[in-house]
Amino acid sequence: METKSHCKELEELLKKLKKGKIIHETNKGNHFKFVEYRNHRLYFSIPCHKAPFKPYKKSITDEQFCKLIKKLLKKILITENFPFHDCRKSAFYGFAKIYLNQR
Repeated sequence: METKSHCKELEELLKKLKKGKIIHETNKGNHFKFVEYRNHRLYFSIPCHKAPFKPYKKSITDEQFCKLIKKLLKKILITENFPFHDCRKSAFYGFAKIYLNQR
């Protein structure tokens, strides 16, 4: 696992993550799971309904994570101009909760 990152918050998060850790649960009970940190990206899996045993692999760059977590920690509203409006938004908040020890 790559350890050099853009911010200390990400380094702390990586200490709390293990492959397969659930980072987010949808209202329908689907799980997003941490996969790995590689090439300056946090990879996570989301369910594939067509092939349940072959989940999709998505990612957030460490630069995006660091920028957003710093805004969140400063209590800056980040709902406007959020850089993504898909599963990565839910994954970011899942990673943020883990970082903040809420999971």
